[in-house]
Amino acid sequence: MAHSIPYTLDADAGNAATANGYQAELTRLRDENRQLKAQLAWQRALWRVPHTTLGAADKVLLPALCDMLTEQAKRQPDATDYAVYVPKLAQATGLSPSTVSSRLQHIEACKGIERRHVTVTTSTGERGTQLRIRRLAALDTPAQLVAPEPRTHGGKRIACAKCHGTNVKVTTVSECRSCGHVSTNRLQDYEPDAAAAASEPSPQATTDKQLACQVNNQQEASEHTNGGGVLAHAETAALLDETTDTQLACRFLAQLAGDGKVIEQQRRKTAKYLPAGDMFTLAMASQHLDGTHTYGTTLQRADGRTLALCVESDDKAGTDVLAAAALQLVETGAYATLETSPSAHHPGGGVLWLWFDELVHAAAARATLLHHAPQLAAFVEYWPQYGNGRGRRLPGGRYVRPALPALDGKPAQPAVDAWCETHFVTGEMLTGINVLQRVARDERTPAAWVTEQPAQLVETPTNADAVDTSPCLVISTERVPLATATRRRPAALDDAVWQAKYGATAATVWQAFDEAFAAAWFNERHRLTDILDANAKGYARATWRDERTASVKLYVDGSWRDYGNAGDGPAHGDVLDAYCLVHGKAKATVLADVARGIVQEVRQALETAACDGAVPAWLLDILTEAGWRHYDALRAKRDSQQPIRFGRGGVRHGA
Repeated sequence: MAHSIPYTLDADAGNAATANGYQAELTRLRDENRQLKAQLAWQRALWRVPHTTLGAADKVLLPALCDMLTEQAKRQPDATDYAVYVPKLAQATGLSPSTVSSRLQHIEACKGIERRHVTVTTSTGERGTQLRIRRLAALDTPAQLVAPEPRTHGGKRIACAKCHGTNVKVTTVSECRSCGHVSTNRLQDYEPDAAAAASEPSPQATTDKQLACQVNNQQEASEHTNGGGVLAHAETAALLDETTDTQLACRFLAQLAGDGKVIEQQRRKTAKYLPAGDMFTLAMASQHLDGTHTYGTTLQRADGRTLALCVESDDKAGTDVLAAAALQLVETGAYATLETSPSAHHPGGGVLWLWFDELVHAAAARATLLHHAPQLAAFVEYWPQYGNGRGRRLPGGRYVRPALPALDGKPAQPAVDAWCETHFVTGEMLTGINVLQRVARDERTPAAWVTEQPAQLVETPTNADAVDTSPCLVISTERVPLATATRRRPAALDDAVWQAKYGATAATVWQAFDEAFAAAWFNERHRLTDILDANAKGYARATWRDERTASVKLYVDGSWRDYGNAGDGPAHGDVLDAYCLVHGKAKATVLADVARGIVQEVRQALETAACDGAVPAWLLDILTEAGWRHYDALRAKRDSQQPIRFGRGGVRHGA
């Protein structure tokens, strides 16, 4: 039975703004509206520039470049040109660094920008080259951009050997090696003008990529502004008459998803979810909202910020508690909805969603949530969780699962194919794209609602409480100039356990580390208070044994001691131990995931080092001779100004 929340918000509740405040807010919204309309008009003018002047890559790159220059102009109002980091532009646009460099050169030839390279000295005393770009007036009106020579596509012109004309047709000749039969197939009429027109996507065809570029750029700008890149209510209203509801919903969902890994619900396989990529895209948002695919993410960014919180129940009794909590939260000024699941495995289950109008820190938002609705602390399934790499199905999706036979004591499950229903405090029930359209238009929970802070641990363990563990490795992130660094042999290469597992590949892997290094890596990058919810006295409940009274003491050094332990689990441990207990995972499984993350960071660190000549100190402890050879090759290519292309080497790890 669908749950309805019979509650209507008072439009004037809690609103004590003065007339002057209203006028100031109205002025600000008008200014934002003008800026957004000007930006959209500029982008449409950019799309109308013919392909003979600007190609698709140019039209993807220019919005990202302009956003980057605008942000730097805010911080350096007196400067005339600004430093541009090509790899950062490449990451924001999805283009390769070499493509970005070549397109910047073309845009300069069109009189849109001016480039110059200056020699700079880094903080470590090394000298390097920095690219600086000045925006020219012609870029404000894309129609004024003129290519020195019209761009032509279609590949090398094929000329007739007799008359030297180019109106030719291309054929292929194939000969069967078995029977010797020779056949001739006509491929196409080779007409250069038609080939050029066909190779250039229409301006409208690049819309999805342009919007994805805007999302990435706005997320990048959010590092310098509060909630940058987030569609707040005022910005949403300003865009309604310029952007279709579908684009608005897709863009909002892409921002809600965060920047973590993506999972996809499996519609034909026994496994419920499988990995689907490293980043949630606008194309995925469109597929999710039209019901052709169902995706999930961790709902947070790398810095721990989020646009929404959710708490999940697997049964009807818990869903009733969530429904009551939703009304309770709305009375505090929050914007909450309740989503019911058609899952046959968890009948009656539901999810409470708390939506924010700009990015907030997830840990602080959850602390505020529990302050207003303490009964929600009993629910162990909630997102985002710092350190929890599990994804959660995104809202507005279609729940599709195949029929499953009885297996391992679990009953058989019927096939399910139904939309998840979202209930609003007004009594409305919406599904699919209508949910995101409605939420994007509404005034969501203001960031000022978040008033609590996560528990701060100030105590250190006494001698009696001290955890008996080996000295913890220190994972130093300090950047060390490679010119002064010592190339040393990783300790893991002399470890018998490592040699037994990976000794056969020791000559080819780029890094070698043991389980102790991987555990220290995990502890360095996760906070104990984000895994265990501590009260004001620094105690947390042992959720792995359904404890009601908090008896686990947390310490500021990342250790903990379980004073309620009665021999049914470990009595003390570190951050990694707590994570394994809370999420019911084996330590070996967690360390395998950590090792894969270390391998990725090694690759990124080597690529960065080839450009700036410095690496984090931890890399020097695990880099093998093969890793150093790879770095030397990257550095040599950079010094010779050759484009660097990275392969898939070094994918093995040592944990």
